Amino acid sequence: MFHRLRAAALAVLIVFAAAPPAAAGFDEAVAAFNRGDYTDAAREFRALAEQGHVGAQYNLAVLYGRGLGVHLDDAQAVRWYTRAAAQGHGGAQYNLGVRYAKGLGVPRDDVRAYEWLSLAAPRLPAGRYRTRALMTRDRVAQRMSDAAVAEAERRAAAWTPTTEAPAKAPAQGEGAAKGDAPKAQPKAD
Repeated sequence: MFHRLRAAALAVLIVFAAAPPAAAGFDEAVAAFNRGDYTDAAREFRALAEQGHVGAQYNLAVLYGRGLGVHLDDAQAVRWYTRAAAQGHGGAQYNLGVRYAKGLGVPRDDVRAYEWLSLAAPRLPAGRYRTRALMTRDRVAQRMSDAAVAEAERRAAAWTPTTEAPAKAPAQGEGAAKGDAPKAQPKAD
């Protein structure tokens, strides 16, 4: 019996020893971005993003949308913006709305653009970002029918955020309310 327990303990130790080191925290990923090490930032953000960390998802989308540390990939930017937006990240909702309005990485869809921009505005800090979201939404509305605007408003009113279980709870400053971009955001790609 003792030999089985010892063998099991050794097997667990080998598995943990062979596993890659845990991803650095969000702050370390931001620090990598700020020192211009975009490849390291992308790797660290990706590890956290895959675990459901909303701030990392947003920042990874920004990197894909700008081609920093990764190849420019609008489809990947949309993928990560969508995951963060679904969790209620205002910057991701804004950038996703802009992408739908312009057809960047997705087919142009004014109803979805209006919906995401409507959701983003109250989640962004008062001032220029919120104003920009509302102005962009209103420009999109100018090319929509009344029925299409009503549908977008219905969708926005019915929307509820989803939750991905992060590996660890975000630390102070990592949540959507503080703005998660390494540099000033939200900004359309």
